[in-house]
Amino acid sequence: MPASCVRLIVEGCAVASVLGMLEEREAAARVRVEGLREEVARLAEVLEAAPFIAEGIVTTHRMPRPVSVTHRSVRTRGESEGYERPSKYGHWYLG
Repeated sequence: MPASCVRLIVEGCAVASVLGMLEEREAAARVRVEGLREEVARLAEVLEAAPFIAEGIVTTHRMPRPVSVTHRSVRTRGESEGYERPSKYGHWYLG
């Protein structure tokens, strides 16, 4: 038997402490894995809802802005006489 094997048998408590340390690390790793699984499940729920949230944002963004009363229902004197609104230069012309 090699000398290293004899040494390990004699120092059995050292091997046991290494195994104990490995078991502690394994237990801590299992706790971390469980926490990560819970986080993945939570993020999966968020991702499932994301298209609906994004759709609502896009819909809200694409909705027309409210038109004030003065733009639609109030007619100017020129419009009531058969003229169209002024062009971008401000001149009235017959429609």
